[in-house]
Amino acid sequence: MQAIRRGNLRLLMATLSTEGVDAWDTSGKLLAGISGVQLRALMRGMVIDDAMAREMEWSMQRPVGWMDHAHVGLLDE
Repeated sequence: MQAIRRGNLRLLMATLSTEGVDAWDTSGKLLAGISGVQLRALMRGMVIDDAMAREMEWSMQRPVGWMDHAHVGLLDE
């Protein structure tokens, strides 16, 4: 589950990047109200728990459970 969530986090970050958001701190705030340091920790292996996954889905206008399913190569659904 963590590998899938981390992959989806990469997709969300790529989506933000296409919108001109590349800074870690800004991305963290937009995705889940967290710092850039915390976002980097999530990318490096810190557990993305259910509450964090749901927050990211909500902030990026994805359906509940989106973070739990692989979306290979899709930047936007």
